[in-house]
Amino acid sequence: MFFRLCDAGAAHLELAKKAHGWWHSAAIKSNVKLEGFDPDAAYGDRIAWALQAQLSVATIYSRFSTKLQHSTDDQVRECIEWAAKNGIYVPPELICIDEAVKGKSVRRDGLERMKQILRSGNASVLLVFKVSRLFRQAFKGFQLIQEEVVEQNLRAVSATQGIDTNDTKTWKLQMQMHGIIDDVLID
Repeated sequence: MFFRLCDAGAAHLELAKKAHGWWHSAAIKSNVKLEGFDPDAAYGDRIAWALQAQLSVATIYSRFSTKLQHSTDDQVRECIEWAAKNGIYVPPELICIDEAVKGKSVRRDGLERMKQILRSGNASVLLVFKVSRLFRQAFKGFQLIQEEVVEQNLRAVSATQGIDTNDTKTWKLQMQMHGIIDDVLID
């Protein structure tokens, strides 16, 4: 399945352009070998390049609902920079966003799009700024990570919280601790 920037829940064109620039800059700083990388190449060609360069491919999910949170650009940039530092390529076509949407809502265009990307096998890594961006209630975010990611042999990372499901011994505890803190802050 091919994902386009004009799909519901996709990053807008301006953010997509910024994202590729952020990734390229962070990749250079992180000594990613960029021979043959063409940011203007077709999606399939960029994916083939990333896999040949032994980079994982990720989708990003960002939710922005109030002015008290980091902006969509801030969330995506942080995830993009983390990805480049850790040998992961994020095609702009796989960035999923929900803006002005509350975290208690289960049906969100960006969230549904992100799940579809993971299920289709187009990405093996889910990146989020903070786990609380998935759902307002921590247990729902935990359930999504467990069922949609871990049980499917995929990876999830919270770029700012140090949560990485590749760390099988601590990710659950870290996620639960951050969930408790987030619940207290919301209340």
